[in-house]
Amino acid sequence: MTHFEPTAISGGARLLIVEDDPGHAQAVRRALTAAGWAQVETVASLSAFRQRVSEQAPNLVLADLILPDGESIEILSVPAEAQPFPIVIMTSHGDEAKAVAALKAGAFDYIVKTPAAFVEMPNTLARIQREWALVQDRKAAAAERESLQQQLAQAQKMESIGRLAGGIAHDFNNMLGSILGYTELALSRCVPDRDSTVIGYLSNVQRAGERARDLVASMLAATRLNARDVQPLNIDYIVGEVTQFLRPILPASVRINYHANPRLPVVRLDANRLHQALTNLCVNARDAVKEHGTIELALDWLAETPAVCASCGANITGKWLALSVRDNGSGIEPNVVGKMFDPFYTTKGPGHGTGLGLSIVNTVTHEAGGHVLVKTARNQGTTITLLFPPSSEPNAEHTSKTTDVIASKGHGQRVLVVDDEASLAALLGETLAVSGYDPTVFTDSTAALKYFNQDPTRVDVLITDYTMPALTGGELARAILNVRPGLPIIMCTGYTDKMDPKSATHVGIAHYLRKPVPIAVLLQTLQGLVQTPSMAWLNE
Repeated sequence: MTHFEPTAISGGARLLIVEDDPGHAQAVRRALTAAGWAQVETVASLSAFRQRVSEQAPNLVLADLILPDGESIEILSVPAEAQPFPIVIMTSHGDEAKAVAALKAGAFDYIVKTPAAFVEMPNTLARIQREWALVQDRKAAAAERESLQQQLAQAQKMESIGRLAGGIAHDFNNMLGSILGYTELALSRCVPDRDSTVIGYLSNVQRAGERARDLVASMLAATRLNARDVQPLNIDYIVGEVTQFLRPILPASVRINYHANPRLPVVRLDANRLHQALTNLCVNARDAVKEHGTIELALDWLAETPAVCASCGANITGKWLALSVRDNGSGIEPNVVGKMFDPFYTTKGPGHGTGLGLSIVNTVTHEAGGHVLVKTARNQGTTITLLFPPSSEPNAEHTSKTTDVIASKGHGQRVLVVDDEASLAALLGETLAVSGYDPTVFTDSTAALKYFNQDPTRVDVLITDYTMPALTGGELARAILNVRPGLPIIMCTGYTDKMDPKSATHVGIAHYLRKPVPIAVLLQTLQGLVQTPSMAWLNE
């Protein structure tokens, strides 16, 4: 069976008659012409049929069963609705066995040639057209259901991955908090000789912990696609995160390089969504180069205009920031480029792709007012460039992950520390004590609340974790603020989807910090709180 692309049926349907008896063919043509069928063509053999449909697919085929070069059953496939057009078999003999065989082989209907059947042919074919349209509607509905089911399954999978990543991040960030915190304490308090070998050892521990911290942050960003936090963003910062995230999961034989223009303005974007989009592009590039190759990332002004968006077809002129991902893989076939951004379209096999990656890239880019360019050639690789309109706003992102150690000293301010991770709680207590504060440490949030309620005036600042058994940090903060409105609170969390910086501010929490929190950042934040006018009396 030769396969052809489906062609929709319409009022002006193209009918192809496959009939070697000129009299029968003429009888059918006369009946159809009288009924207003304008596009009727006749061929007399299977080979002529195949040649004709290779040039232009018909909407409906009416084929004699026995032809000079074979039986028309040869052009059928099962099931009938899987064919690109309905095929109706005609025969001069009312043989029930042959009719059954034809229908089983994939004929949409079976007609016995009689003068009455020829006269009735327009009505018969009109009925077949209606039935075929219903079949196609059912197929389209089934395909849509399947697409929605795949989309739901993908969403549920991403939600599960997000929950798993969140749980891992919470515990891992607590461990990293202890590692980095005690390393920082050791560097600042226990190694007076700046040239000591121990300094080098501890610095290596610190750098490794920071890489692990950044990897966890990248993992979380990759699973928070639904978040919307549009702000002025330094794209270079996100590209750095993604490349750092990807290096450990790329084969050692695949190189990833990044080049950026250091003098670029910011762009209004959601950092998490850009992170996900760029990760998708890089994963596709990895798949394109397979085990050996190079992935090149570049960030600069768009060099060549005008251009045309590969997704929406818009003409592009003016100044745009261009974020490009180039691979030296096998390239993308021309017939794929026009469909590559469609949801659920994929050229990968089952289990190797959802068809959502480039759709997400397209959505994220256009949501930001941007466009997508695609340059590809067989065996010469592919370059996909995301274009973003520049913004004149100041950058809201940190351009560096490192923070200088700041000598932040307290003057005996009483700090209530609550964290169910014993090592972190001990670290915070020791850090605050040597920094001039008076800490009281709890690993049980209910016990901490009981201590506070016994004398609410003996606490000047609260530093609390969020995810804890019994009372969460959010519940603890609300309970304390009900008694002491305006009490400065610092919320530290390894990961939670129950509270973010905006909701924390709404509750009345002064600062929301993500673990692992560098000691210098925590002390600087605390010093900023105790030096506010409303707390000046604490320093007296």
